[in-house]
Amino acid sequence: MNSDRDEQLLQAISDLTVEIHRLANQQRSWKIALRNGLMAGLGGVLGATVLVSILVYTLQPFRKLEGLGPVIERLDRTLKQTRN
Repeated sequence: MNSDRDEQLLQAISDLTVEIHRLANQQRSWKIALRNGLMAGLGGVLGATVLVSILVYTLQPFRKLEGLGPVIERLDRTLKQTRN
């Protein structure tokens, strides 16, 4: 009874060791590191673009307010200039 459990534990340890070695080798690969870096950068840029777009869209109704109007107008002009 105990030997079956010992065998299962040894097999689980062996499987985990193989997985640890696989992950360690994967992290050493410069190609994978480059890919991960590019994906993180692209995700950050896309995320920031979406957030700024949502912010500008939600602030549009407040353009007529005295305090926020000029700030929103300046932000809108800056965004339009960077697009062109």
